[in-house]
Amino acid sequence: MPSKRCHLVGLLISVTALANVALAAEQVAVLTRAEGDVKLFVDPATVTADQKALPHATFEGATYSVRTAKVGDRLQRNNVIQTGPAGKARFIYRNGDQITVAPGSAFRVTWDAKKEDKPILELFSGKIRTLIQSEGPRTGLKVTTKSAVMGVRGTDFHVAAWSKTGGSELSVLRGKVQVARLPDQAQPAPKAVEVSSGFSAVIKAPPSGPSQTTAKAAPERIDVQQTPREQLVGIQRASKIDKGTGPVEAAIATLEKQAVTTVMQDIKKEDPGLYKTLVAQGAAPTDTDDIQAKTVKKLFLAAPSRKPGVAKPQESDLDSGDIYDKYQWDGAD
Repeated sequence: MPSKRCHLVGLLISVTALANVALAAEQVAVLTRAEGDVKLFVDPATVTADQKALPHATFEGATYSVRTAKVGDRLQRNNVIQTGPAGKARFIYRNGDQITVAPGSAFRVTWDAKKEDKPILELFSGKIRTLIQSEGPRTGLKVTTKSAVMGVRGTDFHVAAWSKTGGSELSVLRGKVQVARLPDQAQPAPKAVEVSSGFSAVIKAPPSGPSQTTAKAAPERIDVQQTPREQLVGIQRASKIDKGTGPVEAAIATLEKQAVTTVMQDIKKEDPGLYKTLVAQGAAPTDTDDIQAKTVKKLFLAAPSRKPGVAKPQESDLDSGDIYDKYQWDGAD
């Protein structure tokens, strides 16, 4: 007959297993909106029998099964999402956290399945806008590019990564984010910089090839400046995805409703002024696109223009479809 100790050990193992399953479920997001070309790269070791015949591709040194992503797909651990030149995607987690992916982007979310570690979002190229609940399951999320690492608590932020040079930029739209340059053998340990709402930090590409000097150089300062109007217009354009005209599944509608509830709760706590604007005349927003647009508009009114002497973007530009191309910022300058 098994001893009481054996029963206790078995119970602890079962509880731990269930906790890991719950953790994994909490870290899995669902694709709720998609436009244009959106590809899902899946680790072949995890594909189902009916996915074995999918095309394969190598990305960042690993081989994946690749197919067109569709609404309802789950963003599992180590999956890669890639959007085409006109592609966009939005993922929402069970608690309402969300990631919006701009055109021409590629990213991966990973975590240690055996530990309660916070996930890591690796942005290889392109742009994402992320809304994270304060004190939620992704507080402590790390976002990495080829040149930077960011520590996230609860915030609305946008990250751009340029694959040609490895440079990147963080723009905070609400809350605060810690950002540091990735460690480099030629420099001392990087010091994190806190970026506040309405400001952006530029992280230049790490030097290519081995350092030519043996002495460690002083780390290059991360430049933090107020986000200009042109850039805010570009961010707003990239993060807006229409619902479409077709029917919405109940599960997707529930996730989108939860996303609104989550971000409104955070805004009420962190920015009462913005919250008052959002619920003015009893018309509370029912779509996170509306919340994101009003968040950007508040910053826009106080933001400088990037190019003196050129016509300054106006508030109405945030609502215009054609004007976005004029002000779209791609990090080239």
